[in-house]
Order: sequence, then structure tokens, then C-alpha cells
Amino acid sequence: MTNSFNDIALLNEHIKEYQEKDSDSSYLFLKEVAKRSPFPMTKNRARKVLEERGVRV
Repeated sequence: MTNSFNDIALLNEHIKEYQEKDSDSSYLFLKEVAKRSPFPMTKNRARKVLEERGVRV
């Protein structure tokens, strides 16, 4: 999963899925990225999307 931590296209796809369909797998992916990503940009982006939905990371 290390590569996916900085894969912007994959992150964007999951964000879209989560925002449009409340996809559980996208939620889990975003939560994982928000917690474990060594890349501040992707980590903060995932965290921001989750927090917009009221999810604490």
C-alpha cells in the first residue's frame, strides 16, 4: 500500500467515490491514508475530506 499513499489519481478516485456514494472501501482507504501516509499533502487532503463529513481522524 506504500505506493498508493502518494498516488494522487487513486486518492482523487476514492475521494470522489466517498463523496458521491459514501463507499465504505473509499472511507477505509481515506482513513488509512490520513493516518499512515508519510506524504503530508496526501495525508492532509484525505484528512480534510473526512473532516468535512464529520469524521475524526
